[in-house]
Amino acid sequence: MENIALKTIIPGAFTFLDKVEEVYLGGNELMTISDGIFNTLTALVKLDLSNNRIQTVTDHAFADTSLKNLNLSNNNIENLEETVLHSLKDLTTLDISYNHLNNISRFRILSANKLQSMNFSHNSIEGVVDVTPFQKTSLSFDISYNNVTEILHLSEASKIMSLTLRHNKLHTFTKIDNVEVFDISYNNLKTLGNNSLSPKLLEFYASFNSISSLASTIFYGLHKLKFLYLDNNNISSIPNSCFKDLISLTHLNLSGNKLQSCKFGTFDSLLNLQVLDLSSNNFKELPQHTLHSLTKLNNLYFQNNEISNINCDDLFEYLKQLVRVDLNDNVWSCQRLAAIIHKLKGRGIQFPDGNAWEENNIHGIKCYEFFTETDLGNTSISKSGGDSNSKTLLNEYFNKDFEQSQFFKYLQNMKKSGNYLENNQVQKLLNEINNNKLKSREFEAVVNGSLAKYLQSFKDASGLKNVQENKLEEIANRIDGFKKAEETKLEEIANLFETISKGTSLERFTELKQKTESTSKAEKLTNSYEKSTDYPNYTGLLSVNLTLLLIILCVLLINAYRRGTRLNKIVFPKREEVELI
Repeated sequence: MENIALKTIIPGAFTFLDKVEEVYLGGNELMTISDGIFNTLTALVKLDLSNNRIQTVTDHAFADTSLKNLNLSNNNIENLEETVLHSLKDLTTLDISYNHLNNISRFRILSANKLQSMNFSHNSIEGVVDVTPFQKTSLSFDISYNNVTEILHLSEASKIMSLTLRHNKLHTFTKIDNVEVFDISYNNLKTLGNNSLSPKLLEFYASFNSISSLASTIFYGLHKLKFLYLDNNNISSIPNSCFKDLISLTHLNLSGNKLQSCKFGTFDSLLNLQVLDLSSNNFKELPQHTLHSLTKLNNLYFQNNEISNINCDDLFEYLKQLVRVDLNDNVWSCQRLAAIIHKLKGRGIQFPDGNAWEENNIHGIKCYEFFTETDLGNTSISKSGGDSNSKTLLNEYFNKDFEQSQFFKYLQNMKKSGNYLENNQVQKLLNEINNNKLKSREFEAVVNGSLAKYLQSFKDASGLKNVQENKLEEIANRIDGFKKAEETKLEEIANLFETISKGTSLERFTELKQKTESTSKAEKLTNSYEKSTDYPNYTGLLSVNLTLLLIILCVLLINAYRRGTRLNKIVFPKREEVELI
């Protein structure tokens, strides 16, 4: 009679069904459970009224039944009268989750019965809860997803075997001697004190709290513990002896913390560990050498860290039963990741595909086009942790930190700008500077002066785009003008001496006088020239002398270029040399 939109049941509807043991009325629209509906079902042991709209249950609704399992979950119940509960003498399981209860004190009457499981989760229970009424009952007690701030007399509830307190507002808890399953996840715990856990504990869940430290003796004596979940806390380190007594542990979840490394010996006692989750931490390298004793480990999760390399040979040597690893969301180079995946496939080890199909990836696992340690070769740079198999600090930088640097962002901006420098006047200017072998004071002043400071003031490619075209043109013209001026001066001197060597007139010789600035000597030569009446003889003598002068100039120029000397001005013969000639 489930899910048929049943809105009401009249008393006596089940007459003559005295041998029926189970009735399922879930998923209907019932609002009231009245007296006389189930009273004729004397053999009834299981009744499911879940997922209705029940608000009221009358005092004797379950009288004369033999109910052991009652499910009232997902209704609108705010309270149950004690008289209703009093008739449930044989009840072992009560599920009243997903209702609107704000108090459970009236359920104490059930503690004297045979109750084994009570589920009050997803109600409106607030403040302090006293579990004293249930201290004599061996049961599973679930009060999760409420607003409980404190549990009173928890240590006295010695018969509670399973306690679920997840999603409340608890800051602390006291020891429960006999509890075997304890879930206090999603609360406000900041620490786990010593001797707060039962030695009979089989499963302990403290996920999603604010735990920042673990006492070194917190798990002492827990030889039976099999499941330990400390994920999504603020744990940054683990005492070396913390897991020493956990010889039966099969599942350890440390994901979502702030771990960067694990000391040698941390996992040495976990000889039966099968699943280890180190994902979403700050590991820069897989602590594979600290895992050497985990001979039964078959699932290893270290996704979402900062790992860039693992030594597969060592990993396979230590973890011979490994069948599954998760590599996603680390800082793999594509070359390194390809090598790792190839080795995993060769061993038949499974790994889940990633979701980075639109980026550089291998099987959807994101990777980067960075160089690896192999590409770096041997280096004397110290390695973090002193591990011979760890990546170098330089590799760490270029695989992570470099990508966050301002210089990397500068280069990325340059790249996004469409290689602007390759085709504009700035690039032409730089090429001109590189190819120009003649460097003068004027040119050097431009390069080392305002131009250099101006260019260095740009911090990204967008700054270069803002350079005014007329300024760039002016700089280029100054360089071209200087180069042409220097070439013109040399050409004029060469032409002048060529003319003189062939015989020249007084006017051209006067031009030589002005170019060399040897005024006194030029005047003497001019006077001799004017007094001379034998023009051919003077021309021959003058040709010899000027030829020698030209040879001296050529030698000086050649030596200057051979020494790589900067030609700061055109080199002329010294005044003494002219007079000597």
